Amino acid sequence: MSDYTPRYTTDELRKLSSALSTYIDSSPTAFHAAEYSALLLEEAGAVRLEEGEPWKLEKGRKYYVVRDGSAVMAFSTGSFTPWQGVSVAGTHLDSPLLKLKGSAFQSNSGRLTAGIEVYGGPVYATWLDRDLKLAGRYVFQGKHGLEARNFVLEQSAAIIPNVAIHMNREINKSLSYNPQTELRALILQNSSSPSEDVKDLLAQEHSLEKDAILDVETFLVPAEQGHYFISEGGDSLFTSGRIDNLAASHAALSAFIELDPSAQSRDAVLCLYNSEEIGSRTRSGAAGRMFESLFTRYLLAAGLSEEERIIARQNSFQISVDAAHALHPNYADKHDPMFRPELNRGVALKRSAAYKYGTDALVASRFIDLMNREKLPLQEMVNRADVPSGSTIGTISMSLSDIPTVDIGIPMLAMHSARETAGLEDQMDSQRLLFSFFRDSVKSLD
Repeated sequence: MSDYTPRYTTDELRKLSSALSTYIDSSPTAFHAAEYSALLLEEAGAVRLEEGEPWKLEKGRKYYVVRDGSAVMAFSTGSFTPWQGVSVAGTHLDSPLLKLKGSAFQSNSGRLTAGIEVYGGPVYATWLDRDLKLAGRYVFQGKHGLEARNFVLEQSAAIIPNVAIHMNREINKSLSYNPQTELRALILQNSSSPSEDVKDLLAQEHSLEKDAILDVETFLVPAEQGHYFISEGGDSLFTSGRIDNLAASHAALSAFIELDPSAQSRDAVLCLYNSEEIGSRTRSGAAGRMFESLFTRYLLAAGLSEEERIIARQNSFQISVDAAHALHPNYADKHDPMFRPELNRGVALKRSAAYKYGTDALVASRFIDLMNREKLPLQEMVNRADVPSGSTIGTISMSLSDIPTVDIGIPMLAMHSARETAGLEDQMDSQRLLFSFFRDSVKSLD
């Protein structure tokens, strides 16, 4: 391990861990994350805008929009001069999960089970033999029309039991699982007469008629809460589900909330997308028209002409914030020997020759200058040439918005596992740099 000097006090890290743990634990799905993010924005004085109504924005205010209950976009108008350029930060609220097929359970060998579909790219083995919650959203016929509600079932749970090693002597030689046949979840209920449908469980817990519930989306979510290890003078780490990418979302959201519009050098925009783990091609994803639609309305509300709207994009800058791969002590050979980001040594600048990330020399230089001004450490992540990299919203959003974009992220271990590990100091750095970016932006290239 390289030389390490803590950058923050234990009190600062405890305060951060308290807010971060509440955010992640309150966000078992992207639906819950969007709802909780909107609540925090509302409590901070931001005004909610509705897409189906006219907008009237004012200088020095904060506004936000919730798209389809699963994504959030917020604006801090500052001087309300977007033609000078806008500071945009983009993250995503979804994480790899297992999604139930439909709402009905099936009897299998005398037990109620549920078939699943795979959402994103989870590490299957980490979901087995683990207490799982049932969470999601449902739509029901309310008194005044159709209403959508998020839920976490309190009287039911699930587990995906492994087969005993005595019945599969090769189990430790292979971690391959067939999601159709080997990831069926055993449904657990606190009831003498178990229900055979998620709708029944919702009706009981939410005092509804089952027939009033029109549809439901249910995910299996690890029940264990996050753990935070704060060391006096040493590494301070945290473990949790959904660090990818709720940690980045929390950093960006916290920086945006802390921002004082009267102190901004330019306007700021926060994008918390959904669907990144499945390709972003939804109404609430970065590959949809969400950004284009809402950003254009913001520019129109500022009174910009068509030419000024084009100028605004060229003068803007975007930071795409997602997870990076930390050097793994058990798999050091999986990393390029020259690019091995470590936990708590700073955020990582992410590069890819195939442009899986938006970073090039032009945007990297502007970001590095920002980090130097803030006196924050910076690492770099480049995959081995024989190990293809993942991707983020960065290049997707950049290609559709025409806004220069850099990709960064905090290093973490076990990305896409049901339980991930990251550094609290990196998380604090991420929040600090995003606050500075929203307030002062990056320098322009001559």
